[in-house]
Amino acid sequence: MNTVIFNQIIIHFSDLWNLENPGLHCYVFGDQLGSHRDKETIKICYQKNVFLWYLPSNTSHFLQPLDNLCFAILKSKFKSMFEDINLMVFLCDKNKRCELFAAMYEAESQTFTTNVIKSSFINTGLFPFRTSKKTFMSR
Repeated sequence: MNTVIFNQIIIHFSDLWNLENPGLHCYVFGDQLGSHRDKETIKICYQKNVFLWYLPSNTSHFLQPLDNLCFAILKSKFKSMFEDINLMVFLCDKNKRCELFAAMYEAESQTFTTNVIKSSFINTGLFPFRTSKKTFMSR
């Protein structure tokens, strides 16, 4: 994601935050990506009561629900399919790019289930806005 796109997204988020939560502060944690650390974006968000904070390098997988369990399972499933794809491409004269996309789609549909996503949030101790752990688990 480049700086221009991130700037547009986070400013839109800030506007929505202020509409729904007038006068309240919001803290958004990000990684060390350069586009997330743009000084002009930080300044605009600060003026809208949205404060951008940055995690130290190599810590997001402890705190980011998708990096925790979801992506680990996705990578594992895709890796196990990869050898079969190479064999199929070699033996059956298939298009490798198409087979890789199909395998990634299949791995994604098997991975991003309600239970896996909920488990990732529980592992990181984070829950979506306005949701308690009890409410989140009962959904």
